[in-house]
Amino acid sequence: MLRAYEGRAVLAVPGTDAVIPPEVTEAVQDALAARAQFTRLELPDAERKLGQ
Repeated sequence: MLRAYEGRAVLAVPGTDAVIPPEVTEAVQDALAARAQFTRLELPDAERKLGQ
């Protein structure tokens, strides 16, 4: 589904995520980069719960 998405996408990545393995984040990034207007936003001082 993400590979087919053609809109704008921002993947916000925290510096520390003890729950989601880096391989999952990379798979999501690769899928979004296929067609979306994709930006990766790295937040090195952030932890897993970016929304809080």
